[in-house]
Amino acid sequence: MKRSRKEIRKEKKAARQANKKPKKIRSHPISKGIVFVFSFVLKLVQSVIRAILEAIDTMRGNGKDSLASGFDRFLSLFRLNITFKLTWSYGWITFRALIFMNLLLFFGGKYAFQTYEVWQLENHAAIFVEDWKETPDSALLDRLIPIENLRYGIFDGAGNWIASTDQMTYTDIRTDNAYLPWSLVYQDWFISETVLEGEIENPDKVLILMKSTDFIEEIFMGTVAAGWVLALLFWLIAMARASKIAKKHLQPIHTMTENVQSLSASNLSERLMVNGARDELKDLAQTFNHMMDEIEESYGKQRQFVSDASHELRTPIAVIKGYADLLNRWGKDDPEVLVEGIEAIRSETDFMQSLVESLLFLARRDRGTLKMEMSQFSLTELMEEVEKETKMIDNRHEISGQFDHCPQVYASYDKLKQAVRVFVDNCIKYTPDQGQIRLSLRETKQTYAIQIEDNGIGIAKEDQPHIFDRFYRADKSRTRLGESKSVQGTGLGLAIAKVIVEQHGGEIYLESELNKGTSITLFFPKSALVEQKTDGGTL
Repeated sequence: MKRSRKEIRKEKKAARQANKKPKKIRSHPISKGIVFVFSFVLKLVQSVIRAILEAIDTMRGNGKDSLASGFDRFLSLFRLNITFKLTWSYGWITFRALIFMNLLLFFGGKYAFQTYEVWQLENHAAIFVEDWKETPDSALLDRLIPIENLRYGIFDGAGNWIASTDQMTYTDIRTDNAYLPWSLVYQDWFISETVLEGEIENPDKVLILMKSTDFIEEIFMGTVAAGWVLALLFWLIAMARASKIAKKHLQPIHTMTENVQSLSASNLSERLMVNGARDELKDLAQTFNHMMDEIEESYGKQRQFVSDASHELRTPIAVIKGYADLLNRWGKDDPEVLVEGIEAIRSETDFMQSLVESLLFLARRDRGTLKMEMSQFSLTELMEEVEKETKMIDNRHEISGQFDHCPQVYASYDKLKQAVRVFVDNCIKYTPDQGQIRLSLRETKQTYAIQIEDNGIGIAKEDQPHIFDRFYRADKSRTRLGESKSVQGTGLGLAIAKVIVEQHGGEIYLESELNKGTSITLFFPKSALVEQKTDGGTL
């Protein structure tokens, strides 16, 4: 009974699964050598890098700062800019990816070709078996051999030769129903064994087809060579491109570096300009510019402060020197000159002492080391005392006060009194005789408000933003009035008063109009005047 093609294919598949062992496919020695070398190099590089990093971590972790710092100093001898680091980091990642892709292409492609060739060989055998069933003639294979470059052998169940391409014997192929190692018999060959006649367990005729793997090795060795050349070319292109991209994105850093290098004490106006979308570099530039604005402002204030202080000290020093010369010439013989000189020197000395103390007070505030003695007291009693003392020393103005009864607060009694006295003294200086000066204290739900008002000459609008600046002088009308009354000040009183108010968490609100008067209100949040636990009762 003639079997169908489908039954033959099922029988062939069952034969492969039941009788055949997996074919051993030998890799070319050169390809194995390439894989071994690259694997060894990669493992060696990884081991060296890991050992270096572990050594550094160990030195730093064990407290060997000298060794670690020495290593850091050694690295600092090499100028490795960010562009170089980014380029080589990208290149290293690309290099590893290319190696992986080439190895994957080589082994994956080789396995795919080998699988295909084995399948094709078995397919040829299956077709020949079908044809053999119809026409048992080995000449059928002779037509296939030149095309596919095959070797074949047909043997009976006892292993006797029936037909083959080169008179090979069955024992060359099989021994005890098992394949011999191809490295000892036919190296680098694909092989397929198929039953032509009889049962799988006891065949009458067996067909063996063999095909050389040399052509695959040649193809893949050429592919490997071409792959590595292309990989090297791609790596070089990627490195060049990465360097160009890194330079483009890091160009703002070079610009920022040049701008920073141009900065000096005489040129603090330079600023960083970073164009483009907002990113980390632009945020850094804006932060740096903001810092430079503050530095320039602080440096300008410092220079102005030194200049003003020098100017303020120059006058009393000149006066003292003048009176000293006067005493040296006529003081011994003229008692009036002696008394006048001594009084002038004492007056100027007191002024210089007051100026120096004021400068030290402001300097401590600038350094953040200002401390004030804190205690519990009544704001009402403080304002009543200021009113009483003012009336005692000034009888040329009408002084009045209206104070709410406030609970005790926790603050610096002396400094708050000094601040209020500063504003009262300014009202006395710049209010004509018979003018009015009013003091008041009000308590609201959240604040205490101390107000000092007068109906004096007022303050011009252009001067109001600056009256709390150190050594600031208002217009000539206020100066003339002060000079006519022989009033001398350091120019730091209002600045000190502002510092005292701010140290207590308060704010100053100013209202003034020329020839109508001035109103100054000090607002103190109640929460800021509550006792807090501090060392030694200081703020």
